[in-house]
Amino acid sequence: DRAPSCVHLTLDDDEMYNPQKTPGGIEKRHVAEILAARLSLPPSSRSLETVPHQPSGLIAYLGGCHKRAGEEAKELRQSKKKDTSTLEALGEILEEITLQVVSYAASSLMVPDLFELASEAPMQLAKCLASTATDPINSITFDVQGKNTSFYACLCEELHSQDGLDTTIDAVTKCITESLVKCKSLVDDIPDGGLGTKALYLTSALREMCSNKKAAVVLSNNPAFLLPPANTAQAVQVVKVDPPYMAQPQAAMSIRISGVKRRSGLGLESQTILGLVLRLGVPSASPTVVSAFQAPARRSPSDIRSTQAGFRRTLETYQSKCNELVKALLVSSGADSRQKVIQWITDALVINSNAAGSHPDPRKISTYEFLFNLSAVMLKMCDPFISDQKKAALVDPGFVCSPDALRGVYAITGDDALPRLGENVSTDGVTYNPKNSFVPLCFFYCSRALALSIVPDANLYENTLRRLSSLHRHINARGGDVVADPRFNMFLASQHSQEIVMQSPSYVSDVFR
Repeated sequence: DRAPSCVHLTLDDDEMYNPQKTPGGIEKRHVAEILAARLSLPPSSRSLETVPHQPSGLIAYLGGCHKRAGEEAKELRQSKKKDTSTLEALGEILEEITLQVVSYAASSLMVPDLFELASEAPMQLAKCLASTATDPINSITFDVQGKNTSFYACLCEELHSQDGLDTTIDAVTKCITESLVKCKSLVDDIPDGGLGTKALYLTSALREMCSNKKAAVVLSNNPAFLLPPANTAQAVQVVKVDPPYMAQPQAAMSIRISGVKRRSGLGLESQTILGLVLRLGVPSASPTVVSAFQAPARRSPSDIRSTQAGFRRTLETYQSKCNELVKALLVSSGADSRQKVIQWITDALVINSNAAGSHPDPRKISTYEFLFNLSAVMLKMCDPFISDQKKAALVDPGFVCSPDALRGVYAITGDDALPRLGENVSTDGVTYNPKNSFVPLCFFYCSRALALSIVPDANLYENTLRRLSSLHRHINARGGDVVADPRFNMFLASQHSQEIVMQSPSYVSDVFR
């Protein structure tokens, strides 16, 4: 007679289901006991074998309860029934449910052995945050009853009130970054460690984590958020890294054997949270990309364009999520978090100052994928004032004359000094006092990011086209078959993979706007 969708509980006190003791049925005071009985069930309990299945893990279950109670409370407030006493009693029960599920979730995260179902509670919370990428409406960050009413928002406030937010967010961050480390690109799956097989899910988890201001501040204070300062022992410490996909196997082997300095391009990518996120792209040397562009000379142009469009959608979707993450840290989390992000971007630009060279050392600079993603994020940061003439006027050119503002991103003296548009230009007596310091910083940092990414890569792309043209003429001159020539197909595949970014309509539009 019992519904197969319900979990059947045996309670010590029969008051709740004894009509003589409680004529009105379940009351507000019964909620805590019911929840405790449900959460005390072992994972192997037959009572949890329902149709449909119960959510996996304690955190997901409590989050679902919170959302359903919120939806019921919302409908209740909109109800036109005249029995106000019944409505008030139901409202009290629903409010108690939302309070109790948050309290139990916080306790489970701070005391992992409290319930058997709370095993690996930080990983459970990370899974819930990652699931937002595929099911945003049912996520724990969805505000059912208005701003900051989601289960996650309430949970963060409860943890903060009990001094447990820092340790919880650090533990969840560790779960996410340990999975991010295993990713080498956006197009290669990783073993599912519980958070999905795609980097998009992991970055979505970080983004949703930062939907709460207090949690975002904790993330920015994580020891793995910033690189060590320059000229310190930690900065020159050598760390072992898994080399990225590279066209030169010898360079990858050298990096694998000797490691890299912590304060370097690859150090930034492997040792900082945002570095782990922004390093992922669609590298030409990825086996998935190589396979997708095999024998390109034998394929139709429409087939090639379709393949490129698929990779481009993957990249643009991921870059959009990266932009959301950086924006949440910059805009929504307060001055301290904003300064940490600005410092991280400053470090990224400074340590990659040689990326625009003709033959940069791959052990010292970041990957092309990282630099492209950084420039894409910086372009989006410029959106609000580039498209508004009044806000664009806030771009103060005095920025490039201020060493304090430049922070080493641009050199203003020596052989690498920023070139002037006029001769004998003097900056003596120039005072940089902008109306808005953030707008010029975004603009000129974006300019530098483009100079380190799209500019040198446009040269590489042009060189690829020239080599293809030359090789085509050479093969025809000796009576060879262009379609069957392996070298021609290799360079043609390289061209097609480069065009994923170089001919991206949205990226190119942002660059030349």
